[in-house]
Amino acid sequence: MQKILIIAGSTRPNRKSKVVAEWVAKSASTHPDFDFEIIDLAEINLPFFDEAMPPLMDQYQNEHTKKWAEIVGPADGYILVTPEYNHSYSPVLKNALDFLYKEWNRKPVGFVGYGVANGARAIEHLKNVAVQLDMAPLNSQVDFQLWNHWDQEGNFKPDERSEKQLEKLLAELKWWGETLKAGREKRNAI
Repeated sequence: MQKILIIAGSTRPNRKSKVVAEWVAKSASTHPDFDFEIIDLAEINLPFFDEAMPPLMDQYQNEHTKKWAEIVGPADGYILVTPEYNHSYSPVLKNALDFLYKEWNRKPVGFVGYGVANGARAIEHLKNVAVQLDMAPLNSQVDFQLWNHWDQEGNFKPDERSEKQLEKLLAELKWWGETLKAGREKRNAI
């Protein structure tokens, strides 16, 4: 079974990322190959990056960094849920990614974006950062315009397109997760 963290990438008041992350977890819960956990960056509450050494050096000094590494490190993959802010993703998500290095390495990452232009520009920027963190960004993604997915009572209502995109993302995540996990285990055995 693969442990997958679904990271809600916004902390602002009235944010939608946690609701979208909950939809991802609920929809994906029918897949027996995964154990999903939602990580809410609002609850993690990391300060702006404040480590003396670059994360690549693997010399974390601050307790909040060590705790974040303990959350991220054991996962086999990730789904990043992000709004689009000014043609990119949220600064709190960038900060959370920047705190660590080896914990992200050689693991698949999928993206769920929403907002103007369906969050596609945010996802595009995230993919570049994921490559730098030695992650394997999935080609499949879920993207949608936020206002088309809420009813008048404020409830999230994903459409058929989003559901199909999520199924495709999860199929890719399963394959890449299994493949990269086997590779990490083989490398660690050497």
